[in-house]
Amino acid sequence: MRFIFQLIAFCLICLPSFSQTLTAITHVNIVDVKNEKIVSDQTVLIKGDRIEKIGNRLKLPKNTLVISGKDKFLIPGLWDMHFHNDDDESSGVTDSALLPLLIANGVTGVRDMFGLDNTIRRRDSIRAGKFIGPETYVGAMVDGPQPIQPGAMAVKTPARGVFMVDSLKNRGYDFIKVYSALPRDSYDSIAAESKKQHIPFEGHVPPKVKPVEAALAGQKSMEHQYGMIFESSSLPDSVKYNDRGIKEWMAFAGGKFMDEKYEAYINSYDTSRLDAAAKIFVQTGVWYCPTLITMHSYTNRLINVNKEMEDDSLILYFTKNDRQVWVQIAKGMNGRSNDWRVRISGEELLEKIEKRLYDKKVNMLVGDDNNNPFCFAGFSLHQELQQFVRCGIPAAETLKFATYNPAVFFGIENSFGGIEPGKVANLDLLDANPLQDISNTTKIQAVFLRGKYYDRQALDNLLGGVKTYCKSH
Repeated sequence: MRFIFQLIAFCLICLPSFSQTLTAITHVNIVDVKNEKIVSDQTVLIKGDRIEKIGNRLKLPKNTLVISGKDKFLIPGLWDMHFHNDDDESSGVTDSALLPLLIANGVTGVRDMFGLDNTIRRRDSIRAGKFIGPETYVGAMVDGPQPIQPGAMAVKTPARGVFMVDSLKNRGYDFIKVYSALPRDSYDSIAAESKKQHIPFEGHVPPKVKPVEAALAGQKSMEHQYGMIFESSSLPDSVKYNDRGIKEWMAFAGGKFMDEKYEAYINSYDTSRLDAAAKIFVQTGVWYCPTLITMHSYTNRLINVNKEMEDDSLILYFTKNDRQVWVQIAKGMNGRSNDWRVRISGEELLEKIEKRLYDKKVNMLVGDDNNNPFCFAGFSLHQELQQFVRCGIPAAETLKFATYNPAVFFGIENSFGGIEPGKVANLDLLDANPLQDISNTTKIQAVFLRGKYYDRQALDNLLGGVKTYCKSH
């Protein structure tokens, strides 16, 4: 989105529906996400940006704003653990046009996987209480000599990788994001220096690195299930890791490398190989962020991209330029007659892999990789939750992956990830029970962002501002 709309978004975010020191949500059903249960008929008293008290017979101070929570369900705010901002470093603006979409969808925290110095400044302003926005952790994208993404930081040698880790830590980034074009020796240098400097490195598993090797090297999280079909194949390692140029789903290659070889890897799926990898994942404590909705969009929705755009009402939250990019990506992915069939088979296998890793107790996170085709900031996080359940993972566990697990991941359980006195009041008030049906996370009546209350009308205003801008751009 462009500079003008960033200013519009800024104004919207700075005009909440209510600015009350004391707020009480009465007679509400609290969803205890950690223990996967409902605590019924409770009153939650919020003072400033924190939860002050919880009980079923609280005496409320005078001048408390009272919100009825009867027959409603209160959950901790959701986290998008694979988010991409729309910041423009050249503009000097520290706001993002995507923030209204996040807030309107109850997303009160993000792990920004391609942050800039502007993003750091916004993060610091949020933490200092000077700016209203989702809690933010910021990573810098580090790639190989010829980065895939414009703006990523190029690493041409292992020594450069060491320098980059030191420099980015000093600039205030929360983590290093490793990307797909990194050579093995540079990847190893980044892993070693990150450990030395006590800064996490997270992100893609490059083609020259096996997922188990990434886990053993200390990579904190692995995104998009990269490498997992190869890791789970019974074909010899000496063969399959020469073929990692054939990516599991062709987000960037546009079908260029897709051929019968990839289908051979799908057909040679071996649960014992996957179980061996899962054991290492558990032992090392690596986190798994599959971005299932992104994979689903590439493997299914680009087949007939124009028809999909006509039928999807969420397209109103994307500009014409965004849509044109999607069409170009779809054209590039239509290069082979069997690509779509093989891609869909790959997606089905990756869903099986996701469920088996869950069964083996691998740490899970939820992210939607927004700004990819049909991946809508805020909205698609709910779709991602539904994809987890589609894989066979219970709704209660899935909700935990988007609320409690991020707090554990960042080591901030004392302040986030639950509804308890003393914790930050990042909350979503829902009209229905998400433990019974995960799609109920979309039934948002109100959002609390560091105690600031957005009722349904305020949330609709945020959405309306985005829709108005996209209509004319």
